[in-house]
Amino acid sequence: MPGIPVRVLIFLPTTGFGGAERTILNLITHTDSSQVEIVLVTHAVVYSGVSVPVLDLSDYGLASGYAGIRRTWRDAFRLVQLAREHKCQVILGFLHYGAIAASWARLLSGNQIKVIASPRTPSRAGIAFHVPTQRARLEWHAQVNVLARLAHRVIVATEGLKTELVEHYGARKEHIHVIANAMDKERIASIAATKIEKDIPLIVTSGRLAPEKDIGTLLHAFALVRAQMPCRLTLLGEGPERSALEATARELGVDQDVVFHGFHAEPFAIIKSADVFVHTSRFEGFGNVLIEAMACSVPIVATDCDFGPREIIQHGENGLLVPPNDPDALALAILTVLNDHALAARMVESANTGLGRYAPNVMTRDYERAIIDLAQG
Repeated sequence: MPGIPVRVLIFLPTTGFGGAERTILNLITHTDSSQVEIVLVTHAVVYSGVSVPVLDLSDYGLASGYAGIRRTWRDAFRLVQLAREHKCQVILGFLHYGAIAASWARLLSGNQIKVIASPRTPSRAGIAFHVPTQRARLEWHAQVNVLARLAHRVIVATEGLKTELVEHYGARKEHIHVIANAMDKERIASIAATKIEKDIPLIVTSGRLAPEKDIGTLLHAFALVRAQMPCRLTLLGEGPERSALEATARELGVDQDVVFHGFHAEPFAIIKSADVFVHTSRFEGFGNVLIEAMACSVPIVATDCDFGPREIIQHGENGLLVPPNDPDALALAILTVLNDHALAARMVESANTGLGRYAPNVMTRDYERAIIDLAQG
């Protein structure tokens, strides 16, 4: 007789839809329900129509992000209640706050519920960049220590994230699984490129218009490229920096050649029309847009930030890497791709040959093994 599937409560305290949310969607879509059954706790509107139970976190008084240790303990206790109510043997906490709350749940359950923590971005860089005061930073670092030491297992998307947790937060190396994010190559291949009447090269980037994505450096680099050759830049995505970035484009005198496209339901259609895809993050947990651009058969220029791009891109083989916050180096790399068509073609071909490792079923089987092994161990 077939065994009883392991039930896992996934806590995703999200406020939008990005790499972590796509990872969860891939898990929902591709997990073998005869092996692992998922119960998802998140903002239900983000996952309407999916095939698993979705509990809206606001209905249960759960926070969307860290709001102090007392609130975290309360949320952790609620997770224990939900796990017991839905007969889940494992809690998987996604993003830093989800991972922290899930890790406290281990203690509050009397160690009866197994816990996997899955922070998705660099801890030290993220805390330094986003947390304004020294006291708050110390509190955040303490909470990362909690997830690194309390969780039975940790899942991260890159070796860099694993090394950081081991060397700076005391995680046990043997407890950490590195599982790369996935993208659906077949679905991306089925999307037709947007027909753009263009007589000059098109540069495209995609992502949230937020400070950590450093689109300002891209605009300065684009101005340098535009001074050397006619070209256009399209930015896909919305965010709090849009107005400031539009002002920067005007100040640089390139606003007539920069299109702020905003959110696009099917960004791959536009990415496929690009001559080069550019990614300028100051730090990354992985960088899903990089493998998605590879699947669109577009040559890539990316910043060599911690930690994702350097584990996806081999410089000069399947893309180009440049230092973060360096408009001159970025402009030179973009010009290199636009002027050297043979190099661009070689990088696209090399990128395509390595995409199999990012197949959704590969990622999902690794998650299933980690969840089942922990539940049965």
